[in-house]
Amino acid sequence: MKKKLTPLILSFITVALCNCNDTVKSYTSPQRYNLTNPTKTPLSDALLEISGICFGPEGNDTLYGINDEDGLLFGIDPLKKNTPYSKARFAKSGDYEDLAFYHGKWVVLKSNGTILGFSPYNISNADSMAVYKDMLPQGEYESMAVAGDTLYVLCKNCPADGNTASISAYAVTESGGSFAMVRNISISLSGITKDKAFKPSAMALNPVSGNWFIVSAVNKKLVELTRQFQLVGVHHLKVSLFKQPEGMAFDNTGTLYISNEGGDERADLLVFPFKQ
Repeated sequence: MKKKLTPLILSFITVALCNCNDTVKSYTSPQRYNLTNPTKTPLSDALLEISGICFGPEGNDTLYGINDEDGLLFGIDPLKKNTPYSKARFAKSGDYEDLAFYHGKWVVLKSNGTILGFSPYNISNADSMAVYKDMLPQGEYESMAVAGDTLYVLCKNCPADGNTASISAYAVTESGGSFAMVRNISISLSGITKDKAFKPSAMALNPVSGNWFIVSAVNKKLVELTRQFQLVGVHHLKVSLFKQPEGMAFDNTGTLYISNEGGDERADLLVFPFKQ
């Protein structure tokens, strides 16, 4: 005789099935990467709210990161656990979202679109700091990366996009020590999302393929686009690995680094080797 399931057991099963996000979706990866099997390195409490990462003038030896509140630039050895970090203050507390090394300068993006530029050799000297306000349209920004001679900034939530099925990117160049926005790029959301839930939190240019990688922490997706921002592929991310992806960088071998902001747990750095 078959036993009937009690309402309590049925309720438990329903909840468990609804919450097993990692078993519901099919997880794919960009060519030559495996997004389900990274090397994971915990980060210190000082980087609990790590918001942007990139490599600097030393090449692959040092990964740099910023915390979105403290105005500090951290140097991290990406291959060694429990390595003491270097740090230098570049500004007072603020909402700092991404980091790039461009034309021999550190460049920091604030959430309101303000861009800060300063020398890597005299970080704490206020005289070396250049601040560019109102260069980008009103909106919320979290993503910035360099491609060739141009700095690209990507909207997370901009009124200019309105109800359009697209998001905006802005090309910025530097000449004579001054930054200027030179081009507006519209990126179609067709094939990426149906409900405008794609909210970019980090971007980086793959030096091997020449394609853009863009991650959205909001709905856990990684999108690959051509250099001209045309869609290549969309990949769902495992929530258990990508808890709050806010930073992304490639080294010059094509190895991918993604940083997760912490919360109740420590922040961490995920490393995905480029498979030959």
